[in-house]
Amino acid sequence: MIDLAAPARTLDGVTVLADHADPARYHYVPVRPRLVVDDRGKPELSLLKYQLDAQTQGASGAGVLSLAVDLGVADLVLAGVRGKLAAAVGRSGLTLTPVWPDAGTCRLILLGKDSAGGGADSPLVQTVIGGADPALAAEARTLFTVSLDPDGVALVEQALTTGGLPFGVVYDLQVAGLRPALHATVTADYAYAYHYYENRFHGGRLLFASDIGETIQDLRDQQAIRVTIDDLVPDADKEGIYRSALDAVTQYVLRTLFTPTLSQAPPAAPGPGSVLSSIVDMFTASYSLIDIDTTELKTLTYTLNAAEAEEITLAPQGELFALLPPGAHASDYVVTITAPPADHLDADVATLVDLTAESIERVDVALNYAGKETDVALTPAAPHVTQSLWRGSSTDTEASYTYRVQFAADGPHGLTGVLAGPGGHSTNGLVRIDPRQLYRRVAIRPSLQGVPAAVYPRVLVDLTAHEALDGWTVTDTFDLDATTPEAAVSYRARSDGLIAVSARVRYVRADGTELERSYRDVDPGAFVIGDPEPDDVAVSVLASARFGTAVARLVVELRPDATPDRVTTLTMDATTTAMPWSYHPTETARGYTYRVTVQELTGALHTGAWLAGPDAATLVVGEGFAQLRDVRIQFVGTSLAAAGLLALRIRCTFSDPAAQLAADQEFLAQDPLAPLAWQYPVADPTRADYQFTITRIHADGTSTTDPTLTGSDLLRVIPIVAATPAVSP
Repeated sequence: MIDLAAPARTLDGVTVLADHADPARYHYVPVRPRLVVDDRGKPELSLLKYQLDAQTQGASGAGVLSLAVDLGVADLVLAGVRGKLAAAVGRSGLTLTPVWPDAGTCRLILLGKDSAGGGADSPLVQTVIGGADPALAAEARTLFTVSLDPDGVALVEQALTTGGLPFGVVYDLQVAGLRPALHATVTADYAYAYHYYENRFHGGRLLFASDIGETIQDLRDQQAIRVTIDDLVPDADKEGIYRSALDAVTQYVLRTLFTPTLSQAPPAAPGPGSVLSSIVDMFTASYSLIDIDTTELKTLTYTLNAAEAEEITLAPQGELFALLPPGAHASDYVVTITAPPADHLDADVATLVDLTAESIERVDVALNYAGKETDVALTPAAPHVTQSLWRGSSTDTEASYTYRVQFAADGPHGLTGVLAGPGGHSTNGLVRIDPRQLYRRVAIRPSLQGVPAAVYPRVLVDLTAHEALDGWTVTDTFDLDATTPEAAVSYRARSDGLIAVSARVRYVRADGTELERSYRDVDPGAFVIGDPEPDDVAVSVLASARFGTAVARLVVELRPDATPDRVTTLTMDATTTAMPWSYHPTETARGYTYRVTVQELTGALHTGAWLAGPDAATLVVGEGFAQLRDVRIQFVGTSLAAAGLLALRIRCTFSDPAAQLAADQEFLAQDPLAPLAWQYPVADPTRADYQFTITRIHADGTSTTDPTLTGSDLLRVIPIVAATPAVSP
């Protein structure tokens, strides 16, 4: 995983980023994409130029341009980068591995047409197929197929014959990086920031990378962005932490409000500055403001007290030229296809994905032309096939098709076997199959970060994935240590399925005993596993009260169990609703206690009792309650349809008249079943019981209500059992 605390370097047109766990490993990605060439140096480029029927006297008809781009780097270039990097960091034996994105897109800009649909329509380009989801496991290789009108065909052919065909390529890659603990809190008003950029750019709506730092500082000066540093941070470190926190909020702003835009400007030269700024400048020179309903933009608070995995955006881009190699002739790449006989159609059938990377054994395509069916098989060895079809006396001009995807036996957990696709019709004889329309894939990468190997030489990670639609559950155990700090696992489900992943982490001490931690939800991507008993414990304190109408301020007192005489006091009001706090625990006393005093606008004070702090990184305090409890509702078993149900109505209620607290919420659960979350406030942990009622809505419209349950469990598991078919007498 990329270390966001280390500077990025650009060497020979390749950006290298340090690894968070291995000091000898660096991840690389080129600043500019390239046109793919084969082993003989021949570009993967072709122009099919169609001739119309005889009545048009051979005038040029529609044509199809195919080209492939990727983010590969030649071995010779990598060798030079490795040498220069070793000299720069003073370390030999470096390993360079390509950046592994979690998601991404690729856009082609040709003759004024953007494959993403932005910009003005080009009269020369009719459609662009491909690029929405590049093959991330194969150097982000992307195949584009461009349908041209007659003038577009003539222009492309002339460009190839003379000086080369210019085109733009913009990648947008989401990559996981590890942001270190900064012991700071950032509050950002996104609605204010959006209007700020609208007013700044007027009609242009374009942000240059060189202006990013200036605009963020403006927003900070105008209090739209506020940075609060932990009081325990030494004075010598505060400036660096402040800059790192601004780097983090810069990434959030860019990801929320902007999209990378192709620019003619070269990448910035490497030099001093913040880590995030160096990454941004190396890949893109400009961003465009996206259209957003500002009523959906809120003020958000980011607590940066713990090391966390974050998604950053890398946007390799550039204007490329499809140049023919020395000695080559345009006739080698431009193929003229005369009008076929009236009863003949050449179907060009290909897949838009890397079948090997997607663990697909084969794709069977059934072509139907004039009532006659022809089968075509696409495999990893032959993902592109041309098939001649005959129509006899029919007047059909295009073929219809359906397809079936056969998954490989050694693929991801979960969905296996065969899936049938929706099919469609060819366009100018082109048939392009995207199997990813039929399924969704989730990848989890457990990674150790900051776990002391001397205390815990091994860490066992149990990942359990459950998918309710097909009713499968699978558990994998990974044995991680200092030599193997990372692992990876993938799951696959139907496109409308929902994969819920939970984890149990067992820290194995040197004497063989274990310390266990459980995680209810694990998000796709990097799953960072940290020190279970850190030297410093960071707590984010959040305040919720009727500030300004009934409450003037909340005074929160916190004291570690290890040193109860050391009390930290935080004062929170309408302008300060989030504050960081950290303390030093001991092996035998790792918790803390807290007390809240409410000061009303009238001046009256109400002081609560000392309470034990929750075993979580966040403490929510407020007016009239001591804790905000989170209840998770998890479904297990089969789907509602298989159980003969249309939906489940779930009602959660809580009432504490003595504290004047109440919460009542009703949920409607339908397929696919996703976990539900409910929060309620508690004034006294001894009065935390709530009521839980399930109403089952059957397929015939009737409903039955289960007996109401009472308790304080934070996890409610609802089993969904398949309906038993009636047996005929």
